[in-house]
Amino acid sequence: MGDSTRFVIDCETWLIAPGRLAPRLVGVQFKHGDEPTRVLHRRDAWIDDVRRGLQAEKVIGHNIAYDLAVVMNAEPSLEGDIWRAYDEGRVYDTLLRAQLLAIALGRFKFDATIGEKGARPRWSLASLVERFLGERVEGKFGPDIWRLRYHELDEVPVDRWPRAAFDYARNDVDLTSRVWSALERYGHASGFDAFPDEPDQVRAAWGLHLASCWGIRTDAPAVDALEARLKASVQAVHEDARKAGLIRSSGSKNVAAIRARIDEAYQGHAPKTAKGSTKTDTATLAGSGDPMLVRLSEVSGDEKELSAFIPALKAGTERPINPRWSTLVESGRVSCSKPNLTQQPRRSGVRECYVPRPGYWFATADYSFAELCTLAQTCVDWFGESKLADTINAGRDPHRATGASLLGLDYETFDERFRAGDKDAKQARQISKALNFGYPGGLGASSFVDFAAATYGLDIDEEQARELKRTFVATYPEMSLYWRKITGALSHGGGSFTGTLVRSKRARGGLGFTNGCNYFFQGPVADGAKRAFYLLTRESRVDPSSAVFGSRPLILMHDEIIAEVPIDRAAEAAERIATVMVETLSEVCPDVKISAEPSLMRRWYKGAEPTYANSRLVPWEPEG
Repeated sequence: MGDSTRFVIDCETWLIAPGRLAPRLVGVQFKHGDEPTRVLHRRDAWIDDVRRGLQAEKVIGHNIAYDLAVVMNAEPSLEGDIWRAYDEGRVYDTLLRAQLLAIALGRFKFDATIGEKGARPRWSLASLVERFLGERVEGKFGPDIWRLRYHELDEVPVDRWPRAAFDYARNDVDLTSRVWSALERYGHASGFDAFPDEPDQVRAAWGLHLASCWGIRTDAPAVDALEARLKASVQAVHEDARKAGLIRSSGSKNVAAIRARIDEAYQGHAPKTAKGSTKTDTATLAGSGDPMLVRLSEVSGDEKELSAFIPALKAGTERPINPRWSTLVESGRVSCSKPNLTQQPRRSGVRECYVPRPGYWFATADYSFAELCTLAQTCVDWFGESKLADTINAGRDPHRATGASLLGLDYETFDERFRAGDKDAKQARQISKALNFGYPGGLGASSFVDFAAATYGLDIDEEQARELKRTFVATYPEMSLYWRKITGALSHGGGSFTGTLVRSKRARGGLGFTNGCNYFFQGPVADGAKRAFYLLTRESRVDPSSAVFGSRPLILMHDEIIAEVPIDRAAEAAERIATVMVETLSEVCPDVKISAEPSLMRRWYKGAEPTYANSRLVPWEPEG
């Protein structure tokens, strides 16, 4: 069935490459409503048709951010039309629609309805065609493949294109249109007629793709120094391990010898794999007590950084690094790869290699205990009140509030002792961070012990963990109701349930206890942060009156945004980033006070703090 409200678009381009994620346009193909699909060369008169299409009620594509960035690159005058379509919520993406549907049905990581035994869903257009239309896309494989060869047709008029090249381009539009219709039918049959937060997810994808296109640079001297330090560390340990027979002359690990030494160190009680072999992981090595094995465990981080990070950091000295952002995972957060900028090593060295371009600084802002704010808001929404919300709204640090309970003090006394550097107060606050970030996610005593040790370096046993939990619940009694509600949903759902966020209305199926507990505070933070990233990207490109105009938002790390900002208005830009972040999360948390702190950096520092000179924000620098 046709739909006159649709404009479906796709592009054929030169190949993407490092530093080129919005490559040169070769051909643009589109379909207005029920009209036949048109395939036009970049030299043809396509601009007015595309402009008219961008004003349609539904602008549809598969991974449409890529195609619209290519179009914008080829014809900058269309940028305003593209932003208006996004602002008005008229842009749709079959990839994101399919992902939202899979998340709602609890099938994002595994879909039992695919094939005979089920499979992990894939999100390419060809995969969706096979999944929802039951057809195989032609032209993806075989001897006459054009999907990676359109640069060969850069100067060739469409009427002289090989038939296979023309058909492939036209079919991408026709198949996208048909997949869209199939997704609408499938969603309706599954009980999901609409996805209320779809426009915000599509907007986030646009902002993140533009960030990828801009990319991030690295500093050659810093990269060289880091590589030299890591190599020296690894070589020193490997030389001693080679003498001990644990590493062969070729550099490969002698796993049999390592296992034998582990068995000896553990006196026959070494940790085992599921198949009964002696474990050789970092934790096992570290816990062996054998000095050589401990050194191997300690150097494993250096080995990983050498192999996983140094190549990308080196590439960034010559051209921008273009990370690949995925807009959605099950929790609603983003993910990043090549490299993963959301999970850079905590150890000093890697982050500091990333630098802004000449004439820019990095500006960053991160929420203050964002997930505690969204947890508190969820409790207010569900139960009408929240002691955690009261604490935050009173301007109190919830970690210090929990710490005060641990020491049996009122907040003011604890705060005074903490500020004075009292050791007991500092330790109590550290334990409180583990409590506040661990127990809301549904951890039991045993898993909390592991979490507290791995994340905060705390050495506590299970009995202590249970006592700490009792204090935590006494401080925030709504948590008992929170866990009870999740447990009740599980019981009612027969072991799993579908949860729907209060404001964005995004549904997630297949929830158990721990991911159910986490979803209702992780998801809302993602909603607010994504909205902020989109708005800041928009202001940076099309709003000359904004303090962030001319900046480039680069990284979205769950509760933090990092942007490249012109030095001459860096302070104002950083403050604006924090303001927008507060505004968007406040829409998600209307009953809880939201705050975010801005800071400036000359390179990426994990511990950067707000620093002022003459009441003006200036770059933070590490001591020494």
